Amino acid sequence: MRKLKYLQRLLFLLTMGFSLSFVCACGDDEEDEPIQVPNKDENLTNNSTDTMETVDLGLPSGTLWATCNVGASSPEEYGGYYAWGETEEKKEHYWSTYKWCNGSWNSMTKYCINSEYGIVDNKIILDLEDDVAHVKWGGDWRMPTKKDFEELQKNCSFEWMTHNGVNGQLITGPNGNSIFLPAAGGRSDLSVFNKGEGGYYWSATLNGSSGQTAHDFSFRNGGFLWSDNTRSSGRSIRPVQNKKNASSSSEYTGTINGHSFVDLGLSVKWATCNIGASSPESFGDYYAWGETNTKSVYSWSTYKWSDDSAFEMLKYSVFGKHVDNKKVLEFEDDVARVKWGGNWRIPTKEEIDELINDCYWIWTSQNGVDGFLITGITGKSIFLPRAGGHEKGAYSFEKFGIYWSSTLDHSSGAITNRAHALLFYYEKKEYWINSNNYITVEDRDLGFSVRPVCD
Repeated sequence: MRKLKYLQRLLFLLTMGFSLSFVCACGDDEEDEPIQVPNKDENLTNNSTDTMETVDLGLPSGTLWATCNVGASSPEEYGGYYAWGETEEKKEHYWSTYKWCNGSWNSMTKYCINSEYGIVDNKIILDLEDDVAHVKWGGDWRMPTKKDFEELQKNCSFEWMTHNGVNGQLITGPNGNSIFLPAAGGRSDLSVFNKGEGGYYWSATLNGSSGQTAHDFSFRNGGFLWSDNTRSSGRSIRPVQNKKNASSSSEYTGTINGHSFVDLGLSVKWATCNIGASSPESFGDYYAWGETNTKSVYSWSTYKWSDDSAFEMLKYSVFGKHVDNKKVLEFEDDVARVKWGGNWRIPTKEEIDELINDCYWIWTSQNGVDGFLITGITGKSIFLPRAGGHEKGAYSFEKFGIYWSSTLDHSSGAITNRAHALLFYYEKKEYWINSNNYITVEDRDLGFSVRPVCD
């Protein structure tokens, strides 16, 4: 049984790899017997373009999914086929007819992060003006990002079925509610392919490694996968809305106590610049963990919360003579709260994890400064400069960006002289790129950057 499932998965991957091979492989076969699931329809919500109904699948983000595709009036209707970033249907899907290029795959005029593919603007998620779900349906409707589809894939069950005579995937969330994605096929060149056999749904997310393609979610009877398809091809659109009580698009940016923030669609809002900086690309000041003032020497002998050594901490300790079991900085020791006031604070380890896992990271240069452009599901971005750090009396770590969290490293065996931090780097060689971003632990006496968050 395990071997059979493996062979079925392998066959699925081979047939889904390219649209052309998918068509040829299926063209002469007998159609699979439709799978009838009569009791599942009661969980599907009928829809019309007047009501634009949503289904709460019980996803962790709270994202709500539409009951039908753009251009459809019921869950099983195929709806329209749209090129990525276009808002009107058309019959010819070539590079010569694509809105965001000058006739070829390497002449992109918008949504490009690599000069090999066109004019670089570092946009990786569709602007709402180019989001067909938002343009056609209005309100808070938008196309799902790659992260939205990944959440759907991770938390829901998928079942190939026939709904009102139409093949597709029944997707059931943790709370038992369902949506139905019809196998609408797709449009390439002048024709529609794989109707009733496969579904191809655009995300709002550009493929970061190839400016000519964007991420889509594909499925057929037997499974589903991620693929990257040419932006000029036509795909279905299933809209979503942000989590309940989420900020409206006009509230994605703002200021608190004179300091700007961006709502990336995460649990907290992120500041647009570091403490001590006046612009996103400025390095700003450097602070030892739990200290609120800069200094010329960053060492254990000058660290506020040690006894001049690395082995005995006077505060935030779960080991030694001064155990207090404090594991997160108090506000009086949180430089973001002390310097900026309001509800600004240093992010926790969990909030940095969220930034890493739920956003898109693109290495770029802003006003001559290298760093990562980080884009959330709202389409808004922050820039983290590669600011390095300070050790003892010298600037150091110049190849890295290192940003403190407010969370002590209290893992088993730790003597609590370290705290969690975000670390990233990027190195481009002739034939390869070495790049990463992750949570690390660093000695508390070192001087690193701080990028505040607010609730």
